[in-house]
Amino acid sequence: ASAVGNHEFDWGDAYFPAWTQDGGFPFLAANIIDKRTGKTPSWAKPYEILKVGGRKIAVVGLATKDTVNTVKATALVNYSFTDAAKSAHYWATIIRATEKPDAIIAITHIPTATDEIDAKRADSATALDEISALCKHEDFDAIITGHSHLYVNGLNNGTPVLQAGYDGRSFDRVRFEFRDNETVKIS
Repeated sequence: ASAVGNHEFDWGDAYFPAWTQDGGFPFLAANIIDKRTGKTPSWAKPYEILKVGGRKIAVVGLATKDTVNTVKATALVNYSFTDAAKSAHYWATIIRATEKPDAIIAITHIPTATDEIDAKRADSATALDEISALCKHEDFDAIITGHSHLYVNGLNNGTPVLQAGYDGRSFDRVRFEFRDNETVKIS
């Protein structure tokens, strides 16, 4: 799955269905609303449930609120971006109640920062605030993110936050260890 980022809108929204088919994965956008329907855009889903190693893993996709400042307004005329932390909490609550996953991971296109130093490196005043707000409710077992092009592997309010640079230059890994029906370690 892929979180919708600002550059996906560089060519408008007509390409999403073809990209999904060609790539073999869905676009996730839990905090993007199609103004025409009041719902998640038809070319995206708020979350995806994956089966990994016999476990059920929920993946929630979120976009940065800065998308509206980095994309031509004409490309976003039909969309609004809700607060990522509020959307995340809403969807995580629904997912926990209905899907009963073993873990929930956020994949985001939100600038990553685990502290003020990272926020300065990201050259983003909102980076630390947006990520910290996501970690506040402890909705996620891990957050994998992008947009700020940093290499980040740290904790924010006890939640692992990772970003493996940009353009496929690096990889990062989250490892979950389960015992019976309980998560015992995330590294």
